[in-house]
Amino acid sequence: MKMNNVNIEYQDCGTSLCVVLEGNDQDIETQFNSFWNHGATKGELKWTTATRAYFWTTEERFRKALTNAALFFVLNNYPVKFKGVKGGALPIARKIGARRFNNIPRRAQLVKYNTQGEEYGMGTITAEFSDNCDLRVQNMIRSHQYGSAQYNPHGGHMTEKGCAKVGH
Repeated sequence: MKMNNVNIEYQDCGTSLCVVLEGNDQDIETQFNSFWNHGATKGELKWTTATRAYFWTTEERFRKALTNAALFFVLNNYPVKFKGVKGGALPIARKIGARRFNNIPRRAQLVKYNTQGEEYGMGTITAEFSDNCDLRVQNMIRSHQYGSAQYNPHGGHMTEKGCAKVGH
């Protein structure tokens, strides 16, 4: 969901939510400050890239902040409309806040985190050998038993696929 030029998504991590903000840095700072001022978090904004940051909160605090922001919006833009109305603007702000929360996409893997809840990067997994390599040769290479590989007069110790070759 986009709010104030910032794309917002969240990841439910059990007792906590990780709210991810994407956009330009100034818009992200402004949106985070709004969430902070309305009680969504007392933590800090953590940047992962120049256009992506996140913070931690709970669902209850996040919903309350969305409702409070909606209430202030309604009161600032329609100050007279809710005067004398039972409950004032709060019932409509609750509906707006709930709708905003329901419209924010819930994603499974926005951030990877360890037991302390911090984001970390993952390396790239690559194959060490091609699928055509003989497993026996792979094991010899891993265990540094090169002496048992025999010389191949047509290609040294390697096949045309780049795998070590053992004489037959």
